[in-house]
Amino acid sequence: MIPNRIDIVQKARQDVIDIGINPDESECNRFEITKRAASYLAAMYPEVGLLFKPEGNRCEDCAVDIICLADGMIIDILGQGKDGPNTPLWMINPNRVSVDRWRAPLPYKMPVSIPAEPKHDEPIETKPIEPIPIFVPVVVPIEPTTAPINKNKALAIITTAIAALTWLFHIISKHDESPPVKKSDDK
Repeated sequence: MIPNRIDIVQKARQDVIDIGINPDESECNRFEITKRAASYLAAMYPEVGLLFKPEGNRCEDCAVDIICLADGMIIDILGQGKDGPNTPLWMINPNRVSVDRWRAPLPYKMPVSIPAEPKHDEPIETKPIEPIPIFVPVVVPIEPTTAPINKNKALAIITTAIAALTWLFHIISKHDESPPVKKSDDK
């Protein structure tokens, strides 16, 4: 059993709002909070995932407002309250579900648009980048008996890494799309 982490649910909700997703607009927008909360929590508690829901109030085949632990415990993390229908909660359901309904956290939406760089009227003076020495880490083999692989934690880390790389790709792509600088003819 994991402790009450309503703080993580509140952060996930704020992150969704900060990137311009209105969680009150649709069930799938609401699910963006749940996907983030599950990913954030899974990084600390590998047993945290999503609840498979084949019918009813769902998005991407999962319950929109519930996280599920690998042992079948479910926790309702969103409900009606002072912040509207998506008020962060931490309500443990006394009834467990079948463990085969547990799903690993899913990747979540990245910002639809990345703010444009500020435009400058005058050219900006640039300096060459100083080379930074690169240190090659020494890889020490780990014996499987001393560090077993936890598949759930590895999946949570991979999901977070993919989301970060997707965000970085969007930033780089946006930077590459900037118009070329026109040079004036000196005659």
